[in-house]
Amino acid sequence: MLNISSGEFKKQMGAYLIGTQYAPIQIERAGKPVAVLLSPGEYAYLQQLEEQYWIARADAVKECGEWIDHETAIQHIAAKLSEAE
Repeated sequence: MLNISSGEFKKQMGAYLIGTQYAPIQIERAGKPVAVLLSPGEYAYLQQLEEQYWIARADAVKECGEWIDHETAIQHIAAKLSEAE
């Protein structure tokens, strides 16, 4: 991931927007991250992963019969993935 200052981004915005097609770009202000630019394809991929996570978590809840915390959900999802291999 490329890290650039917000000032540099302002100067070369067009080039950096094109650059997101190849890798995410982190924009920093005063040395601290304030934003990350992604290509539309990368953003869609991350949205898909999040959707899959919530579907898997809902399935885990159905199997357990009660609400489960994040860690338990991750363990359940990992076990399901191991079974699928």
